[in-house]
Amino acid sequence: MSVLNQEFNLIVNEVRNEMENEEMNPGEFKKDPIYTITTIRYSGNYDSRCVGFFHEKEWAIQAVKENLGDINEDGYYRYCVIEEVRPSIYQYDDNAMWFTWNNSKHEYEQCEKPEKFRNTCGWGIG
Repeated sequence: MSVLNQEFNLIVNEVRNEMENEEMNPGEFKKDPIYTITTIRYSGNYDSRCVGFFHEKEWAIQAVKENLGDINEDGYYRYCVIEEVRPSIYQYDDNAMWFTWNNSKHEYEQCEKPEKFRNTCGWGIG
């Protein structure tokens, strides 16, 4: 199990404990961004799935590069995008990070936004 997997499991357990032990005021919410990770398959039409998010951009990048949790799903999702999302409506991230799957290396590699997706945004939280 990678260090990221171990830390991820610790964070999940910590969040679960906080949720069970704390009452939140409905008016309270975090203003810091989250970084959504969305995997995308394209074969004429696209099929996408937001597989998770992190509060730290570096963790999101590492999760994608390590294919954490097999987000590529054995080759099903060729593309992946990380978007910065803040509390709002109709999110758009001009600086989204795009990745494409490298079959020979079995990992995602950073790339430019594919032309076929140039008019689409808000993958993680529409």
